[in-house]
Amino acid sequence: MTETIIFLFSVVVWIAKGHYDPSIVFLALCFFFWIYTIIFNFNRITPLEIGFRYFPVLAGIMMCINSDLNSVSEIMRPYYWCFRFVPLALALVAFRVKRKNVILVCYLLLFLSVVFLSPTPFIDVFKSNTVAARFLMAGLNPYSERYTDIYKGEFTYLAGFLYWPSALYLQTLSQFLFHDIRVVLIFSWWSAVFFMSKKYRLTWCSIPFLAFGFEQAWLDPVLSLCAAVSLWSIYKRNYFILALGIAISASIKQYGFLVGFFVMAWLYLEGQKREFWKVGLLALTMFVLLLGPFLIWNFHDFIAMTVTSHAMAAPRADALNLTAFWMKWTGAGFSTGVQIFMTLLGFALGLFHLYKNRVQRGLKIIPEAWAIAFGFSILFGKFAFCNYYWLLISFWLLSLAWSNENVDEYKLQA
Repeated sequence: MTETIIFLFSVVVWIAKGHYDPSIVFLALCFFFWIYTIIFNFNRITPLEIGFRYFPVLAGIMMCINSDLNSVSEIMRPYYWCFRFVPLALALVAFRVKRKNVILVCYLLLFLSVVFLSPTPFIDVFKSNTVAARFLMAGLNPYSERYTDIYKGEFTYLAGFLYWPSALYLQTLSQFLFHDIRVVLIFSWWSAVFFMSKKYRLTWCSIPFLAFGFEQAWLDPVLSLCAAVSLWSIYKRNYFILALGIAISASIKQYGFLVGFFVMAWLYLEGQKREFWKVGLLALTMFVLLLGPFLIWNFHDFIAMTVTSHAMAAPRADALNLTAFWMKWTGAGFSTGVQIFMTLLGFALGLFHLYKNRVQRGLKIIPEAWAIAFGFSILFGKFAFCNYYWLLISFWLLSLAWSNENVDEYKLQA
């Protein structure tokens, strides 16, 4: 069922570019059915699961039809025409080539070309985060400076750097080294393949809306890397790297704590009390050190830009979730109480899944719990766009890559 839901969500997000589409009701029903199948271990093979090995080819065909880049510069349009056919070519060649790492390098070069094809995309994330990186390089506090609202008041949230400091550190480094904040995001997504079994590496690199996601400068690839590293660290029993992955994830975006929450819950349920306290205290210390400089620099401005601005923002009617569907039918979104309840329900189901099935399902149960909790939060939350589903799909792919049979395969690779 996981392979099926990855395909369905990928297609809809690719078609709608992560914006509202009436098919969200169907996707939500599929999501709820997926939860039922994994919690109660209802394993039934579908045709899409049998053909999932051809996902890179299907995604390549979709890229040929539309690779979704919004802001390709005029001078790069001839190259963009060629760019659209490269993913399909790589997917087809991959079936013939034994050394798949060569294909992976080609995917990296393909991803990096997005930076040149679309050097200045029209989206607040790219504009504001680039300005924030420049502020920091100039010795100014990005959380205290003024930003231009490129949407001219169309949306209710604040124009500014709305994320937590680790995002600022990484994107400032990327801006300094490569003159573009997106390069670190591309490397983050690509490097995650080395923390999973070989079987799903090409699939990871061939999601049909990847180019669009890189163009828009969304930060979620770093969270996906932290998630992949966390699973690898548990497998390798490298608890320092595990704590580092948890701390960086939690200090990138406001919902990044999700990664560490279910890892810590798994350690506790597994009876690894010593590791639970060791990893928890170390991750908390790292988290405080990462946030500390800006909390000290200007606590009020930091909280106003990263917490208050999100709390005050209104739900988006163009989001790909049930909240937007409800708004279109009733004229009003879900109440705050409903949103909180459904988010907590998602976390409760994730914890129940960990408690009930962790022995049988092995390490894959952690990304499954991530997907359950995060899926509920975006389906019933204020926002749900391409980047949210990108992260959700990465959790599903990690659950496949760390299934029991693929962990055995990883042992052979190691």
